Amino acid sequence: MTYKFFKTAIFSISALALVVISSCTKPLPARTDFTQTSDFVILTGAGTGNFKASNIQVNTSSPDTVTLTVIADLASANNNNGAVAVTIGLDNTQITTYNAANGTKFQPFPAGSFKIVNPIITIPAGQHYGTTTIQVYQNKLDPSISYILPVSITDASGKQLSSNQNTIFYNVIGNPIAGNYTHEWIRWNNATGTGT
Repeated sequence: MTYKFFKTAIFSISALALVVISSCTKPLPARTDFTQTSDFVILTGAGTGNFKASNIQVNTSSPDTVTLTVIADLASANNNNGAVAVTIGLDNTQITTYNAANGTKFQPFPAGSFKIVNPIITIPAGQHYGTTTIQVYQNKLDPSISYILPVSITDASGKQLSSNQNTIFYNVIGNPIAGNYTHEWIRWNNATGTGT
């Protein structure tokens, strides 16, 4: 009899403990429901906030061609619906906008000073990003002039575009005293600076 009472008491205490513990637990906070969001595409490193990070250091002592990697990033709740083609191109209207907003005098890159290797970036199904490259030819740039190469998304296969991460402002800061100079040095062996 005592054994049966002991067994019933343990079962009752266990059931009561489960009820008390389950009533003390807090519900999980609401999670963000990404199924209601729209897919959109950005360029990594885009926007005026990344202007300094997009600077190209022109160095005539290094190899002539500088290779830049452009990354298109897809924000999507379900990226398994097939590949996304993102087309990039030059948008020189951004130069005027940037100069007006910042009081600068950047110039567009000269013709033949760069090449977008493949203007279509393919983001494979199941992935969130794709890449392409841009080649910049240093010998085509005047080191005394400041340039901007505004590379923008021109088409994203119907995906939405960000309002501020759509253009990368690759830039070169010109040095006003850069360039080739003719130096002529004359030295006299006296304090007056005259004679042969």
